[in-house]
Order: sequence, then C-alpha cells, then structure tokens
Amino acid sequence: MFIDKYKKLREKLRKWRKKEYLKISYGEVEISNIRGNLDIKVTGITSDSRNVYENMIFVAIKGYKDNGMKYVKNAIDNGAVAIVIDDDEDIDTIEEDIAIITVKNSRRELSRISRNFYDNPSEKLTVIGITGTKGKSTTTFMIKSILQASGKKVGLLRKYWWIYRRRKKT
Repeated sequence: MFIDKYKKLREKLRKWRKKEYLKISYGEVEISNIRGNLDIKVTGITSDSRNVYENMIFVAIKGYKDNGMKYVKNAIDNGAVAIVIDDDEDIDTIEEDIAIITVKNSRRELSRISRNFYDNPSEKLTVIGITGTKGKSTTTFMIKSILQASGKKVGLLRKYWWIYRRRKKT
C-alpha cells in the first residue's frame, strides 16, 4: 500500500516537473528579434551547413577564424527552415523568406536550443567525474563495477574511447 502511494506521488511530481519545464523552456533562450513565421516543423539543429537537411534550424556561429553567416545561403539551399544569428549581424543580407532569430550569443543559445529540442537529456543522466593525478582509472572501474552489480545501466567515457553495456568503442 505504501509503495502504491509512493508511485502515485512520484508520477504526480514527474508530471508537475514536465509542465514547469515546458513553461520555462521558452524563457531560457534569450531572443533579441524574430523575423518571419516560427510556426514551423523542425527535425533537427546544427551549426554546420553541410549537415543541414529538410526542416532543420541552422545556427550561424561566429568563429575565431570563420563566420557562420558565410554559410547561411548553403544552409537554406540544403533545407533549413530557420536561421539563428548573432544580433550584431545584418539580417537584410538574408533575402530568402525564412524565419530568422537573432540572439546575443549564438554559441551559447545553440546549447540552450538543443537542450530544449532534445528534451533536456542531461536531466535523465547521473554523471560522475573523477579527477586527480593517480588512481583515476582504478577508481572509475571500481565505481562502474559497483553500479553494474547493483543493476544500474552504466556508461564509461574516457579520452579516446567509451564503454556502454560491455561494448567498447574507439
């Protein structure tokens, strides 16, 4: 009986959190200006115009050597339905009838937009980081073994490879 009440309470809490998340998700992205219609179907987000496919958002990031604005035309030709640019860029250079969202910092907003679009995956994970000069590998594999023995699904990330469910990828 106590377990049933606990499950119901947990389910209510999960639904409440989901509603709160949906309410605040629009406020997380700091939008300066919007030109065009945002009532669009979006299938993905990228900052690489070569990876843009039909119905994707292209985020033009200013790099240290290159500016993503150079690739806006290519992204539109590949099927982008919206472009996110820094607010100090000239919107009038984009002549196509497409949704343009200006933001203060496109690099930061790319992470926020992606987090919202993919339903905040980091909330569903528990991450353990291990730092130090000696014993990191030993400690990592000990923690991994303990968690697996307790029935948890465990993934292990290292600099050049990762392990998930006994499959090693390099």
